[in-house]
Amino acid sequence: MTESQPKRRAWRLSTVNPNPVNPIYRLSGWGVHLGLGLFGHRRWLNQDKLPASGPVIVCPNHVSRFDPVAVGDYLIWSGRWPRFMAKVELNRHRLSRWIFKASGCIPVDRGSLRAVDSLEPARLALEQGDCVVVYPEGSETWDPDLWPMTGRTGAARLALATGAPVVPMGQWGSQRVYPPHRLRRAQFGRVSFQATLGDPVDLSDLRRDQPDHETLALATTRIMDAITGLVATLRQEPAPDQRYDRRARRRLPLAAEDPTD
Repeated sequence: MTESQPKRRAWRLSTVNPNPVNPIYRLSGWGVHLGLGLFGHRRWLNQDKLPASGPVIVCPNHVSRFDPVAVGDYLIWSGRWPRFMAKVELNRHRLSRWIFKASGCIPVDRGSLRAVDSLEPARLALEQGDCVVVYPEGSETWDPDLWPMTGRTGAARLALATGAPVVPMGQWGSQRVYPPHRLRRAQFGRVSFQATLGDPVDLSDLRRDQPDHETLALATTRIMDAITGLVATLRQEPAPDQRYDRRARRRLPLAAEDPTD
Protein backbone atom coordinates (compact mmCIF):
# COMPACT_ATOMS: atom_id res chain seq x y z
CA MET A 1 0.00 0.00 0.00
CA THR A 2 1.36 3.38 -0.95
CA GLU A 3 0.50 6.68 0.64
CA SER A 4 -1.14 9.18 -1.66
CA GLN A 5 -0.46 12.86 -1.28
CA PRO A 6 -3.38 14.83 0.20
CA LYS A 7 -5.15 16.42 -2.74
CA ARG A 8 -6.71 19.27 -0.82
CA ARG A 9 -6.13 22.67 0.71
CA ALA A 10 -8.32 23.80 3.56
CA TRP A 11 -9.49 26.83 1.58
CA ARG A 12 -10.02 25.04 -1.75
CA LEU A 13 -12.77 22.53 -1.05
CA SER A 14 -14.50 23.63 -4.24
CA THR A 15 -11.47 22.40 -6.18
CA VAL A 16 -11.31 18.86 -4.80
CA ASN A 17 -15.07 18.44 -4.38
CA PRO A 18 -17.08 20.58 -6.81
CA ASN A 19 -20.12 18.30 -6.66
CA PRO A 20 -23.36 20.13 -5.80
CA VAL A 21 -24.59 19.75 -2.23
CA ASN A 22 -26.62 21.56 0.43
CA PRO A 23 -24.68 24.79 1.25
CA ILE A 24 -24.92 24.00 4.96
CA TYR A 25 -23.24 20.63 4.36
CA ARG A 26 -20.47 22.28 2.32
CA LEU A 27 -19.85 24.88 5.00
CA SER A 28 -19.82 22.17 7.67
CA GLY A 29 -17.32 20.11 5.69
CA TRP A 30 -14.99 23.06 5.43
CA GLY A 31 -15.39 23.98 9.13
CA VAL A 32 -14.86 20.42 10.40
CA HIS A 33 -11.74 20.10 8.29
CA LEU A 34 -10.27 23.24 9.82
CA GLY A 35 -11.31 22.19 13.32
CA LEU A 36 -9.74 18.74 13.14
CA GLY A 37 -6.53 20.31 11.91
CA LEU A 38 -6.26 22.32 15.12
CA PHE A 39 -5.81 19.32 17.41
CA GLY A 40 -4.76 16.53 15.10
CA HIS A 41 -3.03 15.59 11.89
CA ARG A 42 -4.13 13.35 9.06
CA ARG A 43 -2.56 10.30 7.50
CA TRP A 44 -4.74 9.64 4.51
CA LEU A 45 -4.00 6.78 2.12
CA ASN A 46 -5.49 5.63 -1.17
CA GLN A 47 -7.94 8.46 -1.71
CA ASP A 48 -7.84 7.62 -5.40
CA LYS A 49 -9.67 4.35 -4.70
CA LEU A 50 -12.88 6.29 -4.10
CA PRO A 51 -14.90 6.43 -7.35
CA ALA A 52 -15.16 10.03 -8.52
CA SER A 53 -18.80 9.58 -9.50
CA GLY A 54 -21.58 7.04 -9.54
CA PRO A 55 -23.09 4.90 -6.80
CA VAL A 56 -20.74 3.51 -4.16
CA ILE A 57 -21.16 1.89 -0.74
CA VAL A 58 -18.33 2.78 1.64
CA CYS A 59 -17.97 0.41 4.60
CA PRO A 60 -15.72 1.65 7.46
CA ASN A 61 -14.88 0.04 10.78
CA HIS A 62 -16.56 1.62 13.82
CA VAL A 63 -14.53 2.48 16.95
CA SER A 64 -16.12 5.69 18.22
CA ARG A 65 -19.10 8.01 18.03
CA PHE A 66 -16.64 10.47 16.57
CA ASP A 67 -16.12 8.22 13.53
CA PRO A 68 -18.63 9.99 11.24
CA VAL A 69 -16.69 13.24 11.68
CA ALA A 70 -13.34 11.68 10.79
CA VAL A 71 -14.77 9.45 8.05
CA GLY A 72 -16.79 12.30 6.59
CA ASP A 73 -13.73 14.56 6.55
CA TYR A 74 -11.77 11.95 4.58
CA LEU A 75 -14.52 11.27 2.05
CA ILE A 76 -15.49 14.90 1.52
CA TRP A 77 -11.91 15.93 0.83
CA SER A 78 -11.50 12.90 -1.41
CA GLY A 79 -14.21 14.25 -3.66
CA ARG A 80 -17.55 12.77 -2.50
CA TRP A 81 -20.36 13.94 -0.23
CA PRO A 82 -21.21 10.95 1.96
CA ARG A 83 -24.71 10.06 3.05
CA PHE A 84 -24.50 8.15 6.32
CA MET A 85 -26.90 5.48 7.42
CA ALA A 86 -27.41 6.58 11.02
CA LYS A 87 -29.60 5.54 13.94
CA VAL A 88 -32.96 7.26 13.96
CA GLU A 89 -32.41 8.57 17.51
CA LEU A 90 -30.14 11.25 16.06
CA ASN A 91 -33.13 12.68 14.23
CA ARG A 92 -35.09 13.29 17.43
CA HIS A 93 -33.14 16.26 18.78
CA ARG A 94 -33.27 19.77 17.38
CA LEU A 95 -29.55 20.29 16.66
CA SER A 96 -28.81 16.77 15.46
CA ARG A 97 -32.00 16.82 13.36
CA TRP A 98 -30.73 19.93 11.60
CA ILE A 99 -27.37 18.30 10.84
CA PHE A 100 -29.09 15.03 9.95
CA LYS A 101 -31.22 16.72 7.32
CA ALA A 102 -28.50 18.96 5.88
CA SER A 103 -26.12 16.05 5.30
CA GLY A 104 -28.78 13.76 3.83
CA CYS A 105 -28.43 11.05 6.47
CA ILE A 106 -30.55 7.93 6.04
CA PRO A 107 -32.30 6.97 9.31
CA VAL A 108 -32.00 3.41 10.62
CA ASP A 109 -34.37 2.23 13.35
CA ARG A 110 -32.04 -0.31 14.93
CA GLY A 111 -33.42 -3.14 16.98
CA SER A 112 -36.80 -3.17 15.25
CA LEU A 113 -38.41 -4.86 12.30
CA ARG A 114 -38.29 -1.49 10.54
CA ALA A 115 -34.50 -1.60 10.32
CA VAL A 116 -34.69 -3.35 6.96
CA ASP A 117 -36.92 -0.53 5.68
CA SER A 118 -33.94 1.84 5.77
CA LEU A 119 -32.44 -0.10 2.86
CA GLU A 120 -35.09 1.32 0.53
CA PRO A 121 -34.04 5.01 0.84
CA ALA A 122 -30.43 3.85 0.72
CA ARG A 123 -31.20 1.98 -2.50
CA LEU A 124 -32.83 5.10 -3.95
CA ALA A 125 -29.80 7.18 -2.95
CA LEU A 126 -27.54 4.76 -4.82
CA GLU A 127 -29.81 4.92 -7.86
CA GLN A 128 -29.19 8.68 -7.81
CA GLY A 129 -25.44 8.03 -7.88
CA ASP A 130 -24.75 8.92 -4.24
CA CYS A 131 -22.00 7.77 -1.90
CA VAL A 132 -23.68 5.86 0.93
CA VAL A 133 -21.74 5.03 4.11
CA VAL A 134 -22.74 1.85 5.94
CA TYR A 135 -21.12 0.62 9.15
CA PRO A 136 -21.41 -3.18 8.74
CA GLU A 137 -20.82 -3.76 12.46
CA GLY A 138 -24.01 -1.84 13.27
CA SER A 139 -22.46 -0.15 16.31
CA GLU A 140 -19.10 0.70 17.82
CA THR A 141 -17.03 -2.43 18.17
CA TRP A 142 -17.15 -4.32 21.44
CA ASP A 143 -13.90 -6.12 20.73
CA PRO A 144 -11.61 -5.54 23.76
CA ASP A 145 -8.81 -4.34 21.48
CA LEU A 146 -11.11 -2.40 19.14
CA TRP A 147 -10.72 -4.72 16.16
CA PRO A 148 -13.72 -4.98 13.81
CA MET A 149 -16.35 -7.35 15.14
CA THR A 150 -18.85 -9.58 13.37
CA GLY A 151 -20.81 -7.65 10.77
CA ARG A 152 -24.50 -7.41 10.01
CA THR A 153 -25.94 -8.17 6.60
CA GLY A 154 -27.29 -4.71 5.67
CA ALA A 155 -24.33 -3.68 3.52
CA ALA A 156 -24.32 -7.04 1.73
CA ARG A 157 -28.08 -6.84 1.09
CA LEU A 158 -27.72 -3.36 -0.33
CA ALA A 159 -24.77 -4.28 -2.53
CA LEU A 160 -26.37 -7.41 -3.95
CA ALA A 161 -29.67 -5.62 -4.56
CA THR A 162 -28.17 -2.62 -6.36
CA GLY A 163 -24.92 -3.86 -7.86
CA ALA A 164 -23.14 -0.83 -6.39
CA PRO A 165 -19.47 -1.43 -5.57
CA VAL A 166 -18.57 -1.95 -1.91
CA VAL A 167 -15.39 -0.07 -1.03
CA PRO A 168 -13.96 -1.14 2.35
CA MET A 169 -12.48 1.54 4.60
CA GLY A 170 -10.15 1.31 7.56
CA GLN A 171 -9.84 4.22 9.97
CA TRP A 172 -8.09 4.72 13.28
CA GLY A 173 -7.63 7.55 15.76
CA SER A 174 -11.11 8.87 16.50
CA GLN A 175 -11.33 6.61 19.57
CA ARG A 176 -8.82 8.95 21.21
CA VAL A 177 -11.30 11.80 20.91
CA TYR A 178 -14.41 9.92 22.00
CA PRO A 179 -13.66 6.51 23.54
CA PRO A 180 -16.25 3.82 22.77
CA HIS A 181 -18.88 2.77 25.31
CA ARG A 182 -17.45 5.22 27.88
CA LEU A 183 -15.11 2.47 29.06
CA ARG A 184 -11.97 4.46 28.41
CA ARG A 185 -10.93 8.05 28.93
CA ALA A 186 -10.12 10.38 26.07
CA GLN A 187 -6.41 10.81 25.47
CA PHE A 188 -5.17 14.36 25.33
CA GLY A 189 -2.62 15.58 22.84
CA ARG A 190 -2.57 15.70 19.06
CA VAL A 191 -4.49 12.90 17.39
CA SER A 192 -3.43 11.07 14.26
CA PHE A 193 -6.55 10.60 12.13
CA GLN A 194 -5.70 7.72 9.83
CA ALA A 195 -7.85 6.46 7.00
CA THR A 196 -7.47 4.30 3.93
CA LEU A 197 -9.62 2.65 1.27
CA GLY A 198 -9.26 -0.74 -0.33
CA ASP A 199 -10.28 -2.18 -3.67
CA PRO A 200 -13.97 -2.99 -4.12
CA VAL A 201 -14.98 -6.26 -2.48
CA ASP A 202 -15.58 -8.92 -5.11
CA LEU A 203 -19.16 -10.17 -4.84
CA SER A 204 -19.54 -11.00 -8.54
CA ASP A 205 -19.92 -14.73 -7.95
CA LEU A 206 -22.77 -14.39 -5.47
CA ARG A 207 -26.48 -14.66 -6.18
CA ARG A 208 -28.09 -11.23 -6.42
CA ASP A 209 -31.72 -12.26 -6.94
CA GLN A 210 -33.20 -12.88 -3.48
CA PRO A 211 -29.94 -14.04 -1.85
CA ASP A 212 -30.31 -16.60 0.91
CA HIS A 213 -28.80 -16.36 4.40
CA GLU A 214 -25.67 -18.28 3.40
CA THR A 215 -25.00 -15.87 0.53
CA LEU A 216 -25.49 -12.82 2.74
CA ALA A 217 -23.25 -14.31 5.43
CA LEU A 218 -20.48 -14.99 2.89
CA ALA A 219 -20.72 -11.49 1.41
CA THR A 220 -20.64 -9.95 4.90
CA THR A 221 -17.59 -12.00 5.87
CA ARG A 222 -15.75 -10.83 2.74
CA ILE A 223 -16.57 -7.22 3.56
CA MET A 224 -15.42 -7.58 7.17
CA ASP A 225 -12.23 -9.38 6.11
CA ALA A 226 -11.35 -6.52 3.78
CA ILE A 227 -12.03 -3.89 6.46
CA THR A 228 -10.01 -5.79 9.06
CA GLY A 229 -7.04 -6.04 6.72
CA LEU A 230 -7.05 -2.28 6.19
CA VAL A 231 -7.26 -1.61 9.94
CA ALA A 232 -4.31 -3.96 10.52
CA THR A 233 -2.30 -1.97 7.98
CA LEU A 234 -3.05 1.31 9.75
CA ARG A 235 -2.31 -0.14 13.18
CA GLN A 236 0.82 -1.88 11.84
CA GLU A 237 0.03 -5.06 13.70
CA PRO A 238 -1.61 -8.37 12.76
CA ALA A 239 -5.31 -8.74 13.30
CA PRO A 240 -6.57 -11.56 15.55
CA ASP A 241 -7.55 -14.78 13.79
CA GLN A 242 -10.95 -14.62 15.48
CA ARG A 243 -13.66 -11.96 15.33
CA TYR A 244 -15.63 -10.69 18.30
CA ASP A 245 -19.31 -11.66 18.31
CA ARG A 246 -21.45 -9.38 20.43
CA ARG A 247 -24.12 -12.01 21.01
CA ALA A 248 -21.59 -14.58 22.22
CA ARG A 249 -19.62 -11.85 24.07
CA ARG A 250 -16.35 -13.32 22.89
CA ARG A 251 -14.25 -13.82 19.80
CA LEU A 252 -15.28 -16.68 17.56
CA PRO A 253 -13.39 -18.47 14.78
CA LEU A 254 -14.10 -16.78 11.46
CA ALA A 255 -15.68 -19.97 10.11
CA ALA A 256 -18.29 -19.74 12.87
CA GLU A 257 -19.44 -16.26 11.89
CA ASP A 258 -23.17 -15.85 11.47
CA PRO A 259 -23.94 -12.20 10.73
CA THR A 260 -27.24 -10.90 12.04
CA ASP A 261 -29.68 -8.74 10.12
